[in-house]
Amino acid sequence: MRVRLRLTYEMNRQLQADSKLSLPDFDVLNALRYAPRGQKQITELAAGIGWERSRLSHHLRRLESRGPRRAAPSDVGSTCERDHAHRVGLG
Repeated sequence: MRVRLRLTYEMNRQLQADSKLSLPDFDVLNALRYAPRGQKQITELAAGIGWERSRLSHHLRRLESRGPRRAAPSDVGSTCERDHAHRVGLG
């Protein structure tokens, strides 16, 4: 257990140093990378990364508040998308 925690800590530290992203940020962006058109329903995205929908929604709002983000409207429901600059938007 201690090895796993240490590994997670080191991965998060290195990721932040290299790209200014947290490990949770990376999890979200990586999941969207493999989604068609970089877009996915929030409920599907949350299930895919093993998070509750509310946790993902809060995290996405924090991502949006960190800088310019792009929102994509959807008539199907709440969606999340990643653009070519790895920015996340809510629709």
